[in-house]
Amino acid sequence: MPKKAELHSAHVHGLERALIIDNVIKNYLIDEKNQIIQVDLHKVVEEIFEAHKPINKHFIFLCSECHRKYDNGTLVID
Repeated sequence: MPKKAELHSAHVHGLERALIIDNVIKNYLIDEKNQIIQVDLHKVVEEIFEAHKPINKHFIFLCSECHRKYDNGTLVID
């Protein structure tokens, strides 16, 4: 039986994981000068998951090779 291609989920450019997390976390900033946040970790994790929705707007599904190319900018998807 031939090996099936495994797809990767890639964050759409401009909606990267770190940006989504930063947007959620900044709502919990209590001391901007010292970059201090105070959070209920369970609540923040849920908010981060919710911020990834709708899935079809935040992710594309690519093979491993295309995922690498997309991440390094050599594959453009419109």
